Formats: sequence, structure tokens, C-alpha cells
Amino acid sequence: MTLKAWGYFRGDGTLVRGFNVTSVSRTGAGQYTINFTAAMATTAYVARILVQSSVTSVQGLIVPSTASAAQLNFVRTSDGGQFDAAAYFEVYE
Repeated sequence: MTLKAWGYFRGDGTLVRGFNVTSVSRTGAGQYTINFTAAMATTAYVARILVQSSVTSVQGLIVPSTASAAQLNFVRTSDGGQFDAAAYFEVYE
């Protein structure tokens, strides 16, 4: 596998820096869309998401029903529900 995209964004969806990422959009509480500059070859890529938060039991869930080669959609949840927080991400193919 090869690293195809990476980045860091704030909880409001502001992209701080990245590679092969056009933009990040906050589409709802804890919901984000990462748009790739160059699409992946297929939707069979692997994404790793590292969330920055003081909330316990943090999870970054990738929403497979909306996966596409051009973007990555995911929802962040915790024991208390969805929440906004900064995150680092990597996409491998």
C-alpha cells in the first residue's frame, strides 16, 4: 500500500495542511467530507483517522454507504454522541 493522501483539519472543517486534498467540509455535528485532488483508483482504499480530543472513548467511523473514489466521508462519535474535533488523516491505496 502507498500513502495517497494525508492532512490535518480543525473541528470546523478548516484544512490546515495536506497532500492530495482539495478541501474538508463539516457537513454536520461530527460529520466531515474530505475531497481528494486526484481520485483514488477504487473505493477499496484504507483510511486512518487520528482525532484530537479530551473526550473519552473517541472513535472515527468511516461511513461506507457514501464512500467514493473522489472523497472520504466519516462521522466522529463518542459515548456522548457526535462531536467536532481536529483530526489527522492518512489514506492508503
